[in-house]
Amino acid sequence: EEAGPRGLTAPYLAARLGVTEASADALRGRLREGGAVAVSQGVLASRAAKTAIEDRLAAFFAARKAQGAPSAFAPRAEALAALGKGFPHHVAESWLVHLTAAKVLTAKDDLVGPHGTAEAPANEASSFASRIAEAYRLAGFEEPRAFELAKALAAKTQVVEGLVGHLLKSGVLVRLSPDLVVHKETVDAAAAKLASAKGRPLRVGDFRDLLGLTRKTLIPLLEHFDARKLTRRNGDFREVV
Repeated sequence: EEAGPRGLTAPYLAARLGVTEASADALRGRLREGGAVAVSQGVLASRAAKTAIEDRLAAFFAARKAQGAPSAFAPRAEALAALGKGFPHHVAESWLVHLTAAKVLTAKDDLVGPHGTAEAPANEASSFASRIAEAYRLAGFEEPRAFELAKALAAKTQVVEGLVGHLLKSGVLVRLSPDLVVHKETVDAAAAKLASAKGRPLRVGDFRDLLGLTRKTLIPLLEHFDARKLTRRNGDFREVV
């Protein structure tokens, strides 16, 4: 009970009781037989601790719903941050795995939600995600700000950021640099313009004139093209492949 959601490990119990770890491990085995919750192979917790964790997660999901989250699911990282206050990250991870196995939670890719909401991400978040994607498509290389999108959608900024992450993973959006995310169609349209210069060695200034972009945007785009082998760099020149 004293260990709470952090759980009881053999080293902790050995130090707390002043016994060897072998003796502590044997005592933990008896606790497990008596109904203690096996959070993971090395961590036991009381039933009251499990209830406290479930209440903490329920409050987390309820708060997201009250804030206008478009999906019953939440990014796993957010759930871990809400869950893991006061104990190590790996224990929070173990709780998520345990509660998923116990059918308290449902996991889908990098999302988690209350059990029974397996289809929620596709059904509930699709409208918001498509509106965010369209905003990026219309913005071209001028990435819209998350807080502006949140205001337009009447949602929380963290909700928008979570959906942007989902769109990045699905390939709808492309990260060109830490500070620049654009729609895939925007990148593809720029790539199509390279055809007129195929086989020609061009300087950065030539690409700037060809694509009509500032250097700040152009450099990460060219590096993206290098990675995709659409261009090949040679000193100050790049050849369109």
